Amino acid sequence: MPNSKKKTIEDLQQLNEIRKEHIKSLTEIMEIKDQKFENLEKMYQGQEERLKNWDQLMKNKDDMLDINEKIINRYKLEAEAQEKKIAALEEIINKYGPPNDTSMVTIMLSHMKLAEKVAEQAKLLETLSNNTIVLASDVADI
Repeated sequence: MPNSKKKTIEDLQQLNEIRKEHIKSLTEIMEIKDQKFENLEKMYQGQEERLKNWDQLMKNKDDMLDINEKIINRYKLEAEAQEKKIAALEEIINKYGPPNDTSMVTIMLSHMKLAEKVAEQAKLLETLSNNTIVLASDVADI
């Protein structure tokens, strides 16, 4: 076999090896791109899930604010009822004078306890009215 044909065959074999390496490299690149695409799909699905969770948290926050409003209204009604009871007890005490037996002492103690409870509820009502509900969702990253 002439030397030039042998050289050409060797060159072709080298080119063939180089092409095999290129194909191998391209295959690896495609696998990497496929992996990146899969990661992007997962990230997109994660974002969709976060948005669903965000919507649910907002709904829960609205529900909590509604409940908070109902609690405030209930405490207002209870405070008004207790103020009426206190006024009635004060009227009894003013009408019949200071306590002189155990039943009047009991009424007096009830009056004092009611007055303390009204003060506590007024303080709680003020706290509930002034504070807003803050959830982790308010500061969560989307």
